[in-house]
Order: sequence, then structure tokens, then C-alpha cells
Amino acid sequence: MLVHISDITVKKRIRKDVSGIDELADSIRKYGLLTPIILDDDYVLLAGYRRLQAAKRLGWTSIPATVVDASDKIGRMEIELEENVQRANFTEEELLEGYAALEKLKNPGLLRRIGRKIKNFFAVIFEAGRQSRADKRRKNALLSLTALFGIALAILSGVLHKGGYISYVLLTILNVVSAAAFLYGLFFFIRFTAGSKKKFSQPDREEN
Repeated sequence: MLVHISDITVKKRIRKDVSGIDELADSIRKYGLLTPIILDDDYVLLAGYRRLQAAKRLGWTSIPATVVDASDKIGRMEIELEENVQRANFTEEELLEGYAALEKLKNPGLLRRIGRKIKNFFAVIFEAGRQSRADKRRKNALLSLTALFGIALAILSGVLHKGGYISYVLLTILNVVSAAAFLYGLFFFIRFTAGSKKKFSQPDREEN
């Protein structure tokens, strides 16, 4: 059907790069308009912006058009994107803008859901890290008690040897064990105190 160009409404366009209008106008002048433009029931342009501009440049007052039922925004945008992707090269920026707008219409809460998922992900990671640090501090505190065991064992073995309850050989073995236990516990005691200093120094840095 033929529609008066003055009756056609062109709303905000996805496509901004409309180069090649002169070439398209020359082609239409020679061969005619092979593909009608697409309008909705209210004669709002859905597809064929370049063809419409070329027709205006040729001085046409009416243009062949196909009227489709695309009352929802999603349908209109899908038609426009599909038609223009096939007939003219979109820039990367235009494609991203168009499909982002389409996705926003299809999933209005998508960005909010993604934002919440990202926020929850980092919250879980932070909580796990904090829990892990607390577990390490408890482990270091418990293992540092081995140093006390080493000291107690050394004292006990000395008393037993003086009382004649154990031989010198057994005393030597117990001394080696007590020394190893003391050094082992001392190592974890140092780690425990270092972790405590780091924990209590963090608020000071934040206040400064």
C-alpha cells in the first residue's frame, strides 16, 4: 500500500549512521523501491529509515509501505534491529546500544538482579575470608600450647631423672622431644601474636 510520507512518524532512532543515502536514492530512481518500508498501525516507522530518507530526497510524497501489528515495544525494536542488521552495516556501538535496549525491555529487572548477584558473591567471599582468618588464629592459638607441653615435659623429665626413676638415655630422649615441642609451639605462638597485631592495627589505619 502507498502511504503519504507526511503521515509517517519517525521516533527516536536506534540507528544514527545513515550514510549512503545518495547512493540509495540513485538506486531507487533507477530500479524503484524494491522493499517497502515497515510501519505499525499508527504509521510509526519500524524499519526502512534510509529508504524513507532516500524517497524524501527524490521528492516523493508517498511511499510503498507494509503495515504490521507490532503494538508492543519489544516487537517494534526486534523488527527494526533485524531489518537494519540485514540491510546496512551497524557500527559496534549501535548494535550494543540496540540490543542492550531490547534486553532491558525483555528483562527490566535483569541489571538489578545481576548487581545483587555480584554484591552477594563478594559478600560471601569476604565472609569466607574473614571466617578463614578466624579459624587460622584459633588453630595457631591451640598449637602454640605445645610450647607449654615442651616446658612441662622438660621439667618432669629432670625431676624423674634426679629421683632415679629414668635413665640418662631416656632423659636425653625426653629432652629432645620437649625441645622439639617447645620450638613447634613457639612457632605457632609467634604466628598467633603476629595475626593479632595485624587484626588490631587495621582499624587504626582506617581511622587515619
